[in-house]
Amino acid sequence: MIDPMSLVMFGLLAVLIFFMFRNNKKRKEMQEQLQNSLRPGVEVMLTSGIFGRIISIDNEANRAVIASGDAAIEVHTQAIAQTVKQEETAEQAAPLDEN
Repeated sequence: MIDPMSLVMFGLLAVLIFFMFRNNKKRKEMQEQLQNSLRPGVEVMLTSGIFGRIISIDNEANRAVIASGDAAIEVHTQAIAQTVKQEETAEQAAPLDEN
């Protein structure tokens, strides 16, 4: 006869594996959606926290040229953490009140 505690352990293991695969699938879909949204003119934030606008992108070489102010840098496309919406950009440009 099978021990009830073993059944509980196998059940928990199955649930854990299910959630791991589900989260991995969601993460891949989000990364694919981000990569598909990258094109010149899009405002992005890099994983290092640098904000800039995509000047050019080479999907075959996985490289993008990002401009921030007067500086331009070439980065790997996986270094792009997220696209920045226009509202977020306006909030960053607003001056801070130093009172």
